[in-house]
Amino acid sequence: MAEPAFRTPDSPNFDTYPAPTPSAQRLLPEGTAGDARLNDAAEQIGSNIGRAIRSVRQLPEHLGSLKERFTVIRGRGRRVAGEKAEELKLAAGEQVRRARRRVDGVMNDYPLQLILGAAGVAFLLGVTLRIWRSNRG
Repeated sequence: MAEPAFRTPDSPNFDTYPAPTPSAQRLLPEGTAGDARLNDAAEQIGSNIGRAIRSVRQLPEHLGSLKERFTVIRGRGRRVAGEKAEELKLAAGEQVRRARRRVDGVMNDYPLQLILGAAGVAFLLGVTLRIWRSNRG
């Protein structure tokens, strides 16, 4: 058999729990229940809150569209960067070809001077390395 529950002072009385809510007329100060300015302000606040909630709900859609636009821009940027890299590669290749032609021209026009210049550079490099080695240890 079930035992009767003991009541304590902090346990609610379920006869009146939850308490009835007071009417809206009683919550407002005297003379403001029919105030048109107050109603207009409340309507504006409500519509502003509604717009804010709608914009928050549409935020994932906006983020998705921004992501798509960024992807398009990024793809376009990669394409432009690839084209620019190709242009730079062609320009560098052209400069290398011009430099080779100049070197070939110098080799054909001044072969003896070129050999003597290479020998002089090698001699100076050898002397420099010998001095450096003797100072190290």
